[in-house]
Amino acid sequence: MSTALEKISGNGGFYANAGTGARTGLQVESLVVMTDCVFTAFAIGGVNQMTLKNLTGTTINAGTYLPTNPGEKITAYTLASGSVIEYQ
Repeated sequence: MSTALEKISGNGGFYANAGTGARTGLQVESLVVMTDCVFTAFAIGGVNQMTLKNLTGTTINAGTYLPTNPGEKITAYTLASGSVIEYQ
């Protein structure tokens, strides 16, 4: 299980994504939104979070930090627009 400091520091590295293809099979601690973005899919622990996190049709502003709870990982997402950095 990762600590809060590991989540913030991204001690597993990062990946910049500006594409609209599905990103699946991930073990991502957090995302930072680089440019305003809209998600069409977003899963934590393999569970769809679009409704639960109120992401459907919502524009997430640049600079927003999207963390997971301790012990959880973002496992998949798809961008309709925008760009993010994944922290593993």
